[in-house]
Amino acid sequence: MAILLISIVGTLSAEKIAIIDAGSSGSRLYVYDVNKNEGKISIVYPSTPEQKDNSKGRALSGVANHNDSVRVFLQTMTDMYDSGNNAEKIPLYVLATAGMRLVDEDKANSIYNMMHSQPREYNRFRLVTAMTISGRYEGLYAWIAANYKNGSLGFSTSTPEKPLTYTGITHGILEIGGASMQIAFAANEKCATCISRKGFAHIYSKSYLGGGVDKVYDKHRNENPPVFTEVPNPKDVSNLYGSDLKFIGLGRPIGTVLKEAKSNSNSVEDLKRYADSLPNNDSPVNFHPWINAQYIVWVVKSLNLGRKLSKPDKESDWTEGAALDILINNMPPEKFDYQNQN
Repeated sequence: MAILLISIVGTLSAEKIAIIDAGSSGSRLYVYDVNKNEGKISIVYPSTPEQKDNSKGRALSGVANHNDSVRVFLQTMTDMYDSGNNAEKIPLYVLATAGMRLVDEDKANSIYNMMHSQPREYNRFRLVTAMTISGRYEGLYAWIAANYKNGSLGFSTSTPEKPLTYTGITHGILEIGGASMQIAFAANEKCATCISRKGFAHIYSKSYLGGGVDKVYDKHRNENPPVFTEVPNPKDVSNLYGSDLKFIGLGRPIGTVLKEAKSNSNSVEDLKRYADSLPNNDSPVNFHPWINAQYIVWVVKSLNLGRKLSKPDKESDWTEGAALDILINNMPPEKFDYQNQN
């Protein structure tokens, strides 16, 4: 009887959440299970390499501004997961990032209005909300996920609320995607744009729209040498973190540079040697390793992250941080302001 009761309590404390990451190069469905009693989050889908390979759908920014197209997008994305439980209706959040930040505001709002006005249930899911999230929240979510997976954030066991809180020395994150770049860290002083929660405070998070490698490549592909201007006022950022703070590099482009530089220090000089070793010629696909690497070196230098940046011990995804913030911190996602670009 006792074992059965423990099992029931454990089941009731577990809560599923689904997030469609509507990114600039495609969309992915993630389903997480958050167990507040045990203080852990686990991924339900995609749980295998095969599922991950098949979990990518079209970019929301490429979906036609039409009811049928929007419905097909949601149906196709939710078709990917089948729990076998016909009665299950997992809360679904459609959270778009830089690809939709670059879309005309009227089109973006029209697509979201259509999602909200249509029947909310798709397969095993119930749509809660659909929006373009702010860049600073994308950075916050990436910071939460990376520090949780690498042991610096965890669930408090000393309070009934069991908030997500510090369990070690946190790292900052530098995340470079296709269309944007995010930097987030625990600031050493209050700042006007810092984000705080019950279990942690003063998280600086800044997103640079157009600072992703695909957009940088499109802008600088005909320049030799390229003259980058994507990071404004980097000194304003570096003044907010202490000299001992370490950073984790997130995203495939920066991960490749950190791996291939083959250096323990990851100094600007080490990264520059690797970048200069790449052939400076165009590639048959929309990806230019030489420009990407040169850009990453410039970002690291501009933000004074030489010798501070490394690959994570464990990989993470920003959607994991979103799931934790929504379910554990009980905080809704923040909408992107198309006028002020937060």
